[in-house]
Amino acid sequence: MTWIDLENTEYTISTGDDKVYTPYWFKAKRRWDFCIGKFQFIDVPGTLVKRGERQSTEYAFDIIFQGADHLAEAEEFRKSSFNKKAWTITHPHYGAIYVQPVSLEQDNTSGNQSRFTGLIIETLKDDGSEVPS
Repeated sequence: MTWIDLENTEYTISTGDDKVYTPYWFKAKRRWDFCIGKFQFIDVPGTLVKRGERQSTEYAFDIIFQGADHLAEAEEFRKSSFNKKAWTITHPHYGAIYVQPVSLEQDNTSGNQSRFTGLIIETLKDDGSEVPS
């Protein structure tokens, strides 16, 4: 994907209540950990680390709604976040990701903008299967 493609890709957030939001901006940093076991042995210096499968990817995000109706849109988004079902997010860098929000913070102090920051974590489907990325 080129930068031109990225600039022409909309950010969309489909929340658990089946509403779709298209924020002005969606910035996300991602990180992932691995399942590990650490073993220490008497009379042996150091640690043996066995690495297993990766854990879910976590995204620290920054979403901005802007425009004349940003307060109403932010309020609708806030209400949608209370639904317990997972979200599907389309992001130009990360593609379609299936996530659960685990923390959200809202800031309306900037003129003509509502900003949400928080953490979302990729989740398995309810049947335990992975969502293809």
